[in-house]
Amino acid sequence: MEKWRLLKLGEVDAYTSNAITEALGLARSRGIIGNTLALYRPPTFVWLGRRTSLSQVNVSFCKENEIPISRSYMGGGVILYGGQIEYTFVSDETFFPSSDIAFNILIKCVVKAYQSLGLPAIRRGNSNDILVGERKITGTGRSRLGSSVLFTGNFLLDFNYDLAKRVLIIPAEKFQDKTAKNVVEWVTSLKKELNREVSFEEAEIALIQATGDVLGVQFEEAGLTVEELAIMDELEAKYKSEEWIKYGKWSPVKDYWRPE
Repeated sequence: MEKWRLLKLGEVDAYTSNAITEALGLARSRGIIGNTLALYRPPTFVWLGRRTSLSQVNVSFCKENEIPISRSYMGGGVILYGGQIEYTFVSDETFFPSSDIAFNILIKCVVKAYQSLGLPAIRRGNSNDILVGERKITGTGRSRLGSSVLFTGNFLLDFNYDLAKRVLIIPAEKFQDKTAKNVVEWVTSLKKELNREVSFEEAEIALIQATGDVLGVQFEEAGLTVEELAIMDELEAKYKSEEWIKYGKWSPVKDYWRPE
């Protein structure tokens, strides 16, 4: 049975949480690391996809209340983190027949993890969303970076609805194809559905076991390599820069650098 590396990184800051994903993709593409599942716990912060407008965030409220805003290398919308596990899968492109098949298989890992905890979770059609009933419990993202395949998302233990109403400015058209009309009606969590607290440890075990079952792999726990840490250090300037946070993919800094 093939072995994957397991990274259990614990608590990380908002900028590191995004640097990890890109660093893992670069390291795998360069042959520095093997296939990996990384699990970590970001603080309360606002996550932006690389193409998403900052107008969907109440920036002044975030500044006044010291809530970080961090823009990802990955595509996606806007998410309020806090009370969640973030996961990143990275593999060589040869592990799956294609990137589309990779995404279809990897999202099954997350669905199965929720199901093992007692939720009737399903994928929403062919979208990136995982639903419980008609409410979203997870958004996922995928990307290619060189020869590596990346898949990432959040495993929702809890959700701060009051804070979400203050910091997220979601356009009404985002809900045109949904019964929900705002983020409070749209998002659910393990705590809300199960009416109990689910610990980080319990959720991590569910994700690890489900992934092992779906992919047919065994995990060996390890830490970040020296090379990965060096890449993350180099990426830190980008993820903390005002230009990247404000503009993302459309940054006026042409060909926004990436460590060689």
